[in-house]
Amino acid sequence: MKSNSKLLIITSCSAKKKSYRTTAADLYQGQLFKMVKKLSRINEFDYRIFSAKYGLIKPDKVIKPYEKTISNKTDIIRLNNRVMPKFLDLTKQYKYILLIMGSKYREVLKENKLDNVYYIKADKGIGDYLKVVSKLLNYNKYQIYKIMQITGDRIISYKNIQLFDSSNFTYFNSQI
Repeated sequence: MKSNSKLLIITSCSAKKKSYRTTAADLYQGQLFKMVKKLSRINEFDYRIFSAKYGLIKPDKVIKPYEKTISNKTDIIRLNNRVMPKFLDLTKQYKYILLIMGSKYREVLKENKLDNVYYIKADKGIGDYLKVVSKLLNYNKYQIYKIMQITGDRIISYKNIQLFDSSNFTYFNSQI
């Protein structure tokens, strides 16, 4: 079953959380998570959350707060076994999948060499992620699709995004 959205964003959970049971979309309070949620909302992208405790979850899933991170190889293997079937199914439903998560979370999905999966490269940690997502917030969904189409190595970084100026994408709005 194909989604109405061409792009699915998968983002990791955040350490900062509310202290009570609520939806996953409401539970996580980290700055990057909030920016990804905004990016998804304004562009009508679907998104999923990669939780160290719950695996790959929908934003409307009600969950309890927890303290869990991916900290070792055992965690990576455990989550890989749990998440990969769902992840591979999602890759068939979307034209593009954008991973916005740290390297340990991406390592869980390391076997993935699929052409429709992209990720944000952040050499300097959370600050780089925030910079890239902040820049993506300046583009509409058609411009983001185009950025993904012309990114040959499937890596979205601040450096390759800054090569584009939103005025250069105007004519793509009706063509994609």
